[in-house]
Amino acid sequence: MTIGILSLIIIFWTHFLVANEKRISKVQKLFFLHPNTISFLRIPIGGISLVLFHYEYYYIALIIFTFAVFSDYSDGVIARACNLETELWKSLDPMADKIVYFLPLLYFWYMGKINMILVIVFILIDSIGQFSRIFLKKIQKETKANSFGKVKTTLVFIFLFYFFLLERFFILPSIISSIFLILFSLLAIVSILRKII
Repeated sequence: MTIGILSLIIIFWTHFLVANEKRISKVQKLFFLHPNTISFLRIPIGGISLVLFHYEYYYIALIIFTFAVFSDYSDGVIARACNLETELWKSLDPMADKIVYFLPLLYFWYMGKINMILVIVFILIDSIGQFSRIFLKKIQKETKANSFGKVKTTLVFIFLFYFFLLERFFILPSIISSIFLILFSLLAIVSILRKII
């Protein structure tokens, strides 16, 4: 319930900020609302949520993790509506996403909740996808996010919300979590191929 309300507040607040030219003009001048800043801040915020989770501040950890996840939505809307899309942001935004979900995946593997090999395989494939952007830019190929990458990121965050929210009460069978990790890896591979082809 709380994460749903917080998510709606972030979405509403984001659209409120870019609702008219006057607000857009103000947003363009505020450093802390620049998409680059939001993306940079998402990385430590995600890490803080994990530390809090480890020390059993589950509710606060969930709220902070929700903020980290949905701030990804905010920086994209602000970047496009306020004409603040920079080359740095285009690289930083997906990298921040990956760090925000790589850390919990590694943590839950360390805690014995998910399969180590599948986590490492997924992280390697997804990292190749991130670095492929650099290579493709060098050969002058545009590398916008594609629907496979967006679906993968959304599913990974939903998967992690389960661990933050429900794992203490309902243990996901290891075969199910393994299937999800395989699905994430396949989506990452297709996303890479879509950039290249």
